[in-house]
Amino acid sequence: MEIMLRMIRNVRGDYSRIPLHLMHSEAKMAGVPFGELRAHSSESELPQDLTALLPKFESLLRDPSHEINLSNSELNLIRQRYTHYSAHYNDYQTSLAGVPAQISLFRNLRPNVPETDRAIYPNRNL
Repeated sequence: MEIMLRMIRNVRGDYSRIPLHLMHSEAKMAGVPFGELRAHSSESELPQDLTALLPKFESLLRDPSHEINLSNSELNLIRQRYTHYSAHYNDYQTSLAGVPAQISLFRNLRPNVPETDRAIYPNRNL
């Protein structure tokens, strides 16, 4: 038996606008002569669900030691709408008697394990 998980969703790039707003704000505080971000521009406007999160991130500009505490619903919102899931593989790593060791499980338990006989081509400057 093989079980496969498949995610079908649209990932929106609007989350990247939070760092845009933070960098713009930080630059203006440092004296960079920027104008205001256009409030109703599709390139810089935050969606309403992210607008509520912006003050939490802005608190880092005022106090870098401040820790952002997002609720589970806020984290789920970011994960489900704004971040990409990548099926990359990281082997289980542990230490046995102080020596680093990797644990490899059956292929069916780790579907993202790269094939052992795959071709790897070197990067070349063209």
